[in-house]
Amino acid sequence: MAAERLLTAQRKCFVSQRALAEILSIVKDDDEEDLATSRQTLKRKRARELQMETPYGPLWRTMTGFVMEKGRPLTVSYLDPAALLWAVCRDGQGFAEFLVRRNELHPSGPSQPWSICLYMDEVSPGNQLKPSNDRKLQVIYMSLKQLGGLALSKEDSWLLVSCIRSVDVKRCANGMAQVMKRFLEVFLVERRDVLRSGLLLPTANMTLCCKLSLIIADELALKQLWEDKGAGGNKLCFKCTNVVAESSDLHNHDRAGVLMSHANPDKNRMILQTDSGMMKAAKHLAEQHPVLNKGQFKTREMALGLNYVPHGCLYSENLRDQLKPITFSMFDWMHCFLVGGVMQHEMNLLRVLLKQEGIEPEQMCLGCPDGNSRVGLLELLWKQEVLV
Repeated sequence: MAAERLLTAQRKCFVSQRALAEILSIVKDDDEEDLATSRQTLKRKRARELQMETPYGPLWRTMTGFVMEKGRPLTVSYLDPAALLWAVCRDGQGFAEFLVRRNELHPSGPSQPWSICLYMDEVSPGNQLKPSNDRKLQVIYMSLKQLGGLALSKEDSWLLVSCIRSVDVKRCANGMAQVMKRFLEVFLVERRDVLRSGLLLPTANMTLCCKLSLIIADELALKQLWEDKGAGGNKLCFKCTNVVAESSDLHNHDRAGVLMSHANPDKNRMILQTDSGMMKAAKHLAEQHPVLNKGQFKTREMALGLNYVPHGCLYSENLRDQLKPITFSMFDWMHCFLVGGVMQHEMNLLRVLLKQEGIEPEQMCLGCPDGNSRVGLLELLWKQEVLV
């Protein structure tokens, strides 16, 4: 049936619910005249599909009890990770078969659990140029590291856990830091033992043991998660203890000679932060908050490179023994290296050096994805105005 094929097809671009309802009404076949296609009907059908009971409890769950700064109390819907893995194996035959093949290469067990990867980012459906876009969403996905790099590069390998309107997140005290605290409590406390001891997955006929090991996000999302000072502070990266911004000039006034500028390429001088070190810094801020005055405390936050957010992950008693902020955190290389312009800048520098050495464009071996070898990439890279 045309309408059913459209609903199950992989999305190529965003379409609003109203537009989807109109499209479904147009493409209905003669045998689908009685099929309802309104937005309300689609919502009810989606809700029915999600009301699934599994051996690990209900699939669709809600969390409440957020500390709000303004507005009505927030209720967040999410898909339980254990029930979600069970459901996709039951309904997705190909996914279950793929899990079996990967398990043969990387057997999972309580002593060798697979690694759960969380990905978080803000997406902006609708008009990107709209001054105030209330449709923006904070989205959380999950996948498994042992699926392999090729599989993880495919959209179908990432399972949606939850999505929350950004305007609702902003109403929460400490914003995304509090929201992610609740989700990390799900993975690291509430469902930790179930995931670690093993999920008996249908169809796949295997027991999957897994645990949360990675949180992948861009710099801004990780800043919202851990509430470090980030790129706008004196300590630019929460994974280093002695790297400061060049503009701060702190490295030139450090008598001990420990601090270094972020413009210094000597990686051997970097002192990396540890999980325990970051947790101790957060604990120190919590202890000093009622003691120091406002100015002194602000200076202490700047020195440690952290903001004090009492409802955030680093200050949760439930997560204290399980949280590993440095080990868990992974910068999304696509955002940082490609979208952020680092790769383009390095390529520009490389092309200038190659041209100085007399290397012509046809002598360069640039690999292009299959089917894209004729897009004029070499010509574009070697335009004179690009090299300036």
